[in-house]
Amino acid sequence: MRVSKQAASKALDQLEQRGFVERGALAEDGRVKTVALTPLGRDLLVAVEEIYVELEEEWTGVIGPEVVETIRDSLTRILMESYGGSLPAIGPG
Repeated sequence: MRVSKQAASKALDQLEQRGFVERGALAEDGRVKTVALTPLGRDLLVAVEEIYVELEEEWTGVIGPEVVETIRDSLTRILMESYGGSLPAIGPG
């Protein structure tokens, strides 16, 4: 994600305080920390994705589907370059 450990920890602290994520440790190795979405966090992710779909529909109505697709492809290429050729899997369940 290209953020410092301190910044990531602070962001996770805030997400955890608001009930969106929960932290844990692997049973096999307690040094390995896990982060998982809570039901509230999953609900928020679904709502955000619904808003994104609505926004994309609005943009398509203004600039057309071809331009939206070009923007999506360009942003994907930029992100893939930034992440070494692959994107992190993000999505509900």
